Amino acid sequence: MGLAVADDLPEVLVDLRRLGRAGVLVTQEKLATLVGATREAVNRELRRLARRGWLRLGRRRIVLLRPEKLAGLTEPVRRRDPVVDQVRGGV
Repeated sequence: MGLAVADDLPEVLVDLRRLGRAGVLVTQEKLATLVGATREAVNRELRRLARRGWLRLGRRRIVLLRPEKLAGLTEPVRRRDPVVDQVRGGV
């Protein structure tokens, strides 16, 4: 699975949820277009997130059960800086 799908899909789902309710009405084809991936890759990532209990899949509908978990996947990761990491306690 492409890293872009795992990175971008949660962000798109959280953004779409902000426009509506817990249920997002969207096709997997549309999600694939939005994240620049294939429908198959989006399907694999959606099923992985569903197995975690973070969302439920339906026909043209995705219900976000744990949007805070998905939002946590969209937060930027601090890049490691070897010089800063050597300083006791970091920065």
